[in-house]
Amino acid sequence: MTPYISIAFLRCKLRESISDISSDLTIKVGSSNFPLHKFPLVSRSGRIRKLLLEAKDSKVSRINLTGLPGRSDVFEVAAKFCYRVNVKITISNVALLRCAARFMEIREDISKKNL
Repeated sequence: MTPYISIAFLRCKLRESISDISSDLTIKVGSSNFPLHKFPLVSRSGRIRKLLLEAKDSKVSRINLTGLPGRSDVFEVAAKFCYRVNVKITISNVALLRCAARFMEIREDISKKNL
């Protein structure tokens, strides 16, 4: 039986792995805020790239990501993937991760080894 790992614990681990450099982008998904970095996200997510390019302010530091399937829990896993952190794909999360990848435009034509 796999022990339950809380979302708060996973968020803490994500922040630890990326906290050496100050974040330059906060992404809001539902009621959760994710302080992240533009480069890993833009290099793997077509949607984040488009949102930043379409922003009127070239120094945009906040994005509200609405309509994401699975909301903040799934975004957190997608963000880890963008940072090249190994993510566990299981029977219980594969469908939501696939939907999130489509929503965030994480595709092979954006970055090799994206899927």
